[in-house]
Amino acid sequence: MMKPVMVVIFSVFDIILGMASVGVQLAALILYTRISNFVDVNYDVVAHGIWCGFIYIGAGSQGLYSSYNRPQALRLTVMMAVISVCGAIVAATLSGLAAASGYSYGCNSSHYTSSCVPWLELEWVLMSISIISGLNNLTLMYFAHAARKSSKCQPRSINRHQHRNISSSDCEPPGAYSVSGHAERPQQKPSDKNDEICQADV
Repeated sequence: MMKPVMVVIFSVFDIILGMASVGVQLAALILYTRISNFVDVNYDVVAHGIWCGFIYIGAGSQGLYSSYNRPQALRLTVMMAVISVCGAIVAATLSGLAAASGYSYGCNSSHYTSSCVPWLELEWVLMSISIISGLNNLTLMYFAHAARKSSKCQPRSINRHQHRNISSSDCEPPGAYSVSGHAERPQQKPSDKNDEICQADV
């Protein structure tokens, strides 16, 4: 069962990317508060990296839960992956526009000149994380959908019930004289024994 294993792998990647997105956005937001007067595009106030990061973490957690052969949970994993892809597109677009616009020249001569370049680099990093997360969620969506359609991916309770039925039917021998799994021999009538004795005397 390789497909559920792939769901686990890409779900773990999703959780890692989600935590990275939240951390980078928090750091960029702290630096933004210092140089907000010199930033041309004020998209950091949306905090897209934070709420998108939590969506990635939610999709990854749902993927880990659904990896234990739960078809209904795999359907929700596909839906969460679709939402994560949409969030990744939004986050990559906003952080890319903020990084491309950059900051004004007055930032270098301000009191917080040491925060200008790190903020710009964090915006590019956040855009990269968003793009990677979007690709990761596309892959997660594919494997979760394939695992849900697979006939091998069935609930454990059903498998155990079927296993018990098969094992009980195999252990019970066929026959009309089988009672509680043991075969009983038919008993001879007393009249048959008397007839055999009479024939022997003659």
